[in-house]
Amino acid sequence: MGKEKRIVLWGAWYGSRNVGDRALLLAITDMLQQVFEKVKFIILSATPSEVYRYTQRDSSASLVVVRAKKDIFRVINELAKADIFIFGGGVPFFDKPNQLIAMFGLTLLAKFFQVPYFLWSVSSLLIHSRIAKAIFRFVLTGASGITYRDEHTRNLFLACGVADDNMVKVADSAFSLQMGEEEDARLILKNAGWSIENPRPLIGLSPRHLRSKDGEAETHYRPQSSIQYQHEIETFAGVLDWLWEAGYQPIFIPMNSAAPDDDRIASSQIMANAKYGKKALLVDAEIPPRLASKTYGFCKASFVSRVHGSIMSFSANCPTMMYAFDAKHKGIMEVMGLAEFVFDPDNLAPEEATAMIQKLIETTNVLKKELAIKYEFLYRDSFVPQKMILDLFG
Repeated sequence: MGKEKRIVLWGAWYGSRNVGDRALLLAITDMLQQVFEKVKFIILSATPSEVYRYTQRDSSASLVVVRAKKDIFRVINELAKADIFIFGGGVPFFDKPNQLIAMFGLTLLAKFFQVPYFLWSVSSLLIHSRIAKAIFRFVLTGASGITYRDEHTRNLFLACGVADDNMVKVADSAFSLQMGEEEDARLILKNAGWSIENPRPLIGLSPRHLRSKDGEAETHYRPQSSIQYQHEIETFAGVLDWLWEAGYQPIFIPMNSAAPDDDRIASSQIMANAKYGKKALLVDAEIPPRLASKTYGFCKASFVSRVHGSIMSFSANCPTMMYAFDAKHKGIMEVMGLAEFVFDPDNLAPEEATAMIQKLIETTNVLKKELAIKYEFLYRDSFVPQKMILDLFG
């Protein structure tokens, strides 16, 4: 029996009720379990109880969760004993004081204890602060491997002084996520009021509940004005009405189900603003990460405003349109070959969304063939970090 590997993971909001962040943790630990005979994962999270709650249901990995902010001495001890420290997916590169301090501190500890650290399919927001870029340069310098998800993240890393040949572009980890059972996803839709006898094809709607300012659960997005928030509500409401009039069944599929980021809040506001809002269905429950793709799989197409909503829909061969209020949304759509269906709220009015969703639906048969080929490539590509980690251990 080989020595147990101790892998410390941090980077996404693993303790949130966001399907995407949960999917990242499950996918990364799934992949690493495949290559190590014995492995223990130490997860750094602000809310350990939430990580335990969903991993006990959805993961067979050996996990220990450490409260990152309040148990700093435990964090130090775990990093000192680690075989490797992984910035694990998601969007750790953004310009907020708390995040910058955390990234600098964790990297400093890894370097002090001579623990190799690795950036696993990370992404960034647009960064303008020189201080942030200096800290990111410190993080990137000395990394045992740098893998990134999209081109705007590559450009940030280049601006931080990283050589192109020291970075590898890879697919998001969630493309490899092992999925649950179709019947369990069907039950989720049934509980939302859908039945197989419904003659209207399902169209998934996944808005994001945008906040005007940060609350206790921090968001790394730019604060949104009330006008920007109303733009999203009006855009989705207009699409909902067009869908119903065109003979489709709109259904809201939330990617986050906990305040203050509960997407069901935005869904309810959209339904209240739409002429046919009462005709729409709403999944009024938490969707397990391994069932998200299967749920979108019952839909003909989708309109989303979360990165992992688009990934889960794409993985189900359900063509998707993106309400892209940040650079990473455009980035992931480019990766999936769906840049044509990026709805840019900064430059497009709400009523212009209906023409785009109509075009998406009309071309689904052609798109499905193209996306299936693209998915096979992205699925395989998402395993590149796994192979790189294995190489690091010789």
